[in-house]
Parts: sequence; C-alpha cells; structure tokens
Amino acid sequence: MSAPDSQYALASERDRFLLALDGDDFSVTARLATHLTSCGNPLPSSTCRALGLPVGSSYATAARHVIRNNGRPLLEPGPATGAAPESQAMHDPVADGVLTPVGAGRG
Repeated sequence: MSAPDSQYALASERDRFLLALDGDDFSVTARLATHLTSCGNPLPSSTCRALGLPVGSSYATAARHVIRNNGRPLLEPGPATGAAPESQAMHDPVADGVLTPVGAGRG
C-alpha cells in the first residue's frame, strides 16, 4: 500500500513553523520546514501572501519554498508586505503609481 500524497501535521508543529517564519533564525525555519513537506493543511492567507504564494497554498508548499530559499521565507530581503515581487497574481499596477513618490527618479 502506498503512502498518502498529503498528511496533516499537528497544530503545534504548524504553529512553530509560523513563529519561525516571523523570526530571524533561518536554520530553525529550515529545520521545521523539513517536517512539513507533505502537510496538506492550508496555510493562513496572510502567510501565503507574505511568502508570495497563492492564497490557499498548503504548509507543504510553504515548507518547500522555505527549503529552496535556504530557510529564508522571502525571496528578496525586506519586510513582508503581503505581496512578493514574483507574484504576478497579486501585482497591482494602480498601487504602483500611488506608492511611487512624486518626483522620484527625476534629476
């Protein structure tokens, strides 16, 4: 009999992973991620956005994302703004114009 494609991790394990994502010890985040690579539980929407993942992604998806990035939750340094640059689904061209300071880039 084959193993199921997804499993469900204990809430305490998922909570530790979420806390680690908020911290700055990337080795802890990566270590915890290795235990969640087959977890089918849905990740909180805010965490999905902060990681640049589609809303509704699983802990397994987030864990693999973190492992690929050597324990760093974000692909680019900086604060979690709710939308990573690589997430085209969350790109809002209108907001880009609003957030650009007047006169920026003019010499």
